[in-house]
Amino acid sequence: MESPNVWMMILVFVVATVFDSCVINDSKMGNSSSSLPNIILALCFLFHYINRSILYPLQMHGGNSMPISVMLLAFTFCTWNGFNQAVSLLIVTKYPINWMFNPQFIIGIILFLGGFYINISADKYLLSLKKNKQGSETKSYSIPRGGLFEYISCPNYFGEILEWIGFAIASSSLPALAFAWYTFSNLFPRAIKHHQWYREKFEDYPQHRKAVIPFV
Repeated sequence: MESPNVWMMILVFVVATVFDSCVINDSKMGNSSSSLPNIILALCFLFHYINRSILYPLQMHGGNSMPISVMLLAFTFCTWNGFNQAVSLLIVTKYPINWMFNPQFIIGIILFLGGFYINISADKYLLSLKKNKQGSETKSYSIPRGGLFEYISCPNYFGEILEWIGFAIASSSLPALAFAWYTFSNLFPRAIKHHQWYREKFEDYPQHRKAVIPFV
């Protein structure tokens, strides 16, 4: 479902590069795909969705079924979002090289990378809980422990929200800001539901643990 974010970014990059080479024919007018800050931001977007659409599914065995209508809506949104982010980064906005040294860019990239690490680590840990000591799948549930799980029920969602807030700060673009807001609006309610499920499922669930934002 999330793969359109990958191939839309690649497709727009190829189109922009070919157009730059064959039509503009002026190195001083190079499009956004030739700017290093643009490339860094595009790679951040790509790395996240290569993990989400390729690497992460390879670690899963089975999973819950999903209605076809939900899958189609998710696929449509990812196509639309991937196109908007790609066009914004690779065609519309060209950042000067010194944007890489702007505190806004640096802080945004740090937040993105930190969120990316949190997201991947939390997902990997949750997958490990679904396996027994022999490494085979199990349907039993247990309380996640350690790291950010001591403070919040859904570090994976927290990490992803942090990623796209950082991405919006670093890129300072309307499409990135809109996507960060969408991510928060989508994941925050889901985190609340997960948190409530944990508290109902386990009588000894830590009472101090919050849903998605530490100490809040």
